[in-house]
Amino acid sequence: MRVEGIPLAQPFKDYAQQCQVSDEITATHALDDTSHHPDCNATSTNLRWILLHMIEETARHSGHPAATRAHPLRVWRTAGMS
Repeated sequence: MRVEGIPLAQPFKDYAQQCQVSDEITATHALDDTSHHPDCNATSTNLRWILLHMIEETARHSGHPAATRAHPLRVWRTAGMS
């Protein structure tokens, strides 16, 4: 899905920038350092859990772009233009 007025490359640029911020934060803490966010139900969590959760979420959603890329190919093949 495209959003009017937002270049296709923008979400990738935003993601790369956020990864850089996360890398900087991660570099200054140990994996066993704990933290608490007021919106989280847990009393505290450590950086190790947060990083594993981010890996899990990235893996879960990484198939979405692949499905989007594959869709035009399915349309192309269905039209007999392969």
